[in-house]
Amino acid sequence: MNKILNLLDDKYVKKIFIDQFLPLHPEIIGIKLIKPIFHKKMIWESTYHVVLEFKTTVVYEDKTEETFPIFCSAHSNEERRNVYNVLHYLWSKEFVNDSFTLPKPLFYDEELRGIFYRGVEGETLLYYLKHKELEEVKDLVKKTAHLFARLHKIDIFGAYNFNTINAEIKTVVPGIDYIFSEINSRYQGQYDSIIQKYYQKFITTEEYFLNNSERCIVHGDAHPENVIKVNDKQIALIDFTDMHLGDFTRDLGSFLQQIGYKIGRNFNNPDLAISVQTFFLQEYLQVSDKKLNEELKQRIENYYHWTAMRTATYFLLNHNPDHKRAEAFFKEIDSGRPACLNF
Repeated sequence: MNKILNLLDDKYVKKIFIDQFLPLHPEIIGIKLIKPIFHKKMIWESTYHVVLEFKTTVVYEDKTEETFPIFCSAHSNEERRNVYNVLHYLWSKEFVNDSFTLPKPLFYDEELRGIFYRGVEGETLLYYLKHKELEEVKDLVKKTAHLFARLHKIDIFGAYNFNTINAEIKTVVPGIDYIFSEINSRYQGQYDSIIQKYYQKFITTEEYFLNNSERCIVHGDAHPENVIKVNDKQIALIDFTDMHLGDFTRDLGSFLQQIGYKIGRNFNNPDLAISVQTFFLQEYLQVSDKKLNEELKQRIENYYHWTAMRTATYFLLNHNPDHKRAEAFFKEIDSGRPACLNF
């Protein structure tokens, strides 16, 4: 039996929490667990990639109770200790305040290769995009710009590269060799030239700028599903698997491309997409005190188009391929610099 299935056993999970969670919180005298909720469930014969949520009720010494979510993110083949270390680092740097928060790391389980953390509750920016709540979207986009500006300013003295594999385009999972091989195998060369041409450009451009600019803390997977509205004042950032020391424009390029794509899909309004993208970038530049010169535009554009290419290859390699959507991203890349960089 796949060992990750033990997380479906109430007794097994309760023992983990008693052994590893309660010693960290002596003020808690008891714990109750509700059946897990899967947010990601990829389980094979012996390998797995899962994210589970446990709605957890704890009992304090004064007999009061509190219910909150505890998550487990586990992967049989990819290290998750780095996520635990990342969250500890950000909390130690006092990133959390009245405006921004993060999941709270609890413990790392060696046997399951998984991190347990106290989650944040709320709706994602993607939720508001799908429900076409434009004013809410604009407010969250503004706050997200401020969040990333704060993240990129964090002092990196004593930090290390939390995820070296996903820190560069040429090595980020699943790897360019795998992408080239799968695309060639499935499409007999139909897309080889465009994918290889642009990946070479992405890699060369990134290497040049990484060698000629300072590095900072980078989230690495900036998109609307990883931003959560906690309340009217506070938003949260989640999913730190790809966090590393790199070029801050990776977060900008990725988020700009994804927010533009999602607005285009949900509002069917290209002009609105450009307007919101530009608004995000202007907010970021203002609070981070940066100037959008030609060099910065090149760096953002590179990651913007790389994100579009990643989405295109996803649609091509999916179990139900969508050629039209993939080819639309190729056209977007071919069209040159994104309009939101032209102010």
